[in-house]
Amino acid sequence: MEALTPVVAETNQSILLPVSYRFSQLKEYFRISWRFVSRKNHLIIMESRNKCTMQEGTEEHVCLETVVQHLAPEYRDRVMLLANASLLIQNVGSEDAGIYEVSIHALDVSAMKIINLSVIRGTGRLWDGGEPAGGLNWKQEYHISNCLSSLLS
Repeated sequence: MEALTPVVAETNQSILLPVSYRFSQLKEYFRISWRFVSRKNHLIIMESRNKCTMQEGTEEHVCLETVVQHLAPEYRDRVMLLANASLLIQNVGSEDAGIYEVSIHALDVSAMKIINLSVIRGTGRLWDGGEPAGGLNWKQEYHISNCLSSLLS
């Protein structure tokens, strides 16, 4: 099984579940899906990107058509799928703690990444869906970057 990428958030903040990708060849169509595995593999968002071309002078994809095929109602006003496939979750709560899976599928290639989101309550104690653990009083910050690179690095 793939190693989990840990991400820690404080309640009521916005957090980025970081992903980036790069295809070795141009893909005119591909699909990005995010699932909350801790809730019976619950599909959060699925988006198709069509009519993609390479941006001149770079290795970045530019897609003329982006279609959200599915967005779970409970995430409708809280999540945003970024150009690099990262998932931005706003107003994080303890119910968001758990395992997330992102997958990218093109016609001839696919990749997956697993992220473990832990949520710190106002007391500075870690909430992972079980008993709070003491002594952990830090958070990781991820900066949103404009990169369409390395396949699910």
